[in-house]
Amino acid sequence: ITQHIISGFGHLSKMFPEKISQFKKVTSKAIPYLDSKYVSQSNLKNSNSNLHYLYARSFYLEGFPISKKIDSIIRIQKTEFKANWINYTLYQKGLLALTMNRFGDKKFAEKIISNLKETVARNDDFGMYWIENKNGYYWYQSAIETQALLIEAFSEIEKDKKFVDEMKVWLLKQKQLKHWPTTKATTEAIYALLLQVTDWKSIKDNTK
Repeated sequence: ITQHIISGFGHLSKMFPEKISQFKKVTSKAIPYLDSKYVSQSNLKNSNSNLHYLYARSFYLEGFPISKKIDSIIRIQKTEFKANWINYTLYQKGLLALTMNRFGDKKFAEKIISNLKETVARNDDFGMYWIENKNGYYWYQSAIETQALLIEAFSEIEKDKKFVDEMKVWLLKQKQLKHWPTTKATTEAIYALLLQVTDWKSIKDNTK
């Protein structure tokens, strides 16, 4: 839960960089807590939890530099990630791409994005999406959150506005035809829609 909250503050920091100082009351306590948990549990083979920690932590590399101890653990885990990433889920690939990009391994991040582009589906009605992106039982198996994370990855690494806009169409269609099932999925979807904003609000025909 702390990782999700810290990720949320990371999103807010991206959207409102002038307000970062207002979040420090929380982040200054939460980040050392997460760091200590990561060190104590680094021997556990839980790539979803470890990847999500690294993703959450990657928003704060400037304000809260990582220690030598954590850096040494990350180096070991990166070897495992690089050896097995091709078998990861869409959500894991999105987390890994963003993490690697922010930790300085941009070429590897671009390699993951290239792989994701090879498996994408596209059509006029639903835009750009992945057929394998389905809901599941676990916290890392939310189709809406996965699409939102992939939008973040493409927006930050690929920087192709056309791709990003097409991916947003799928998110909006899910809201129109069904719903965004949880408050967490909703916040992730809204953050994704606000990335690389196209001025959709300028379209006067029934735009809300």
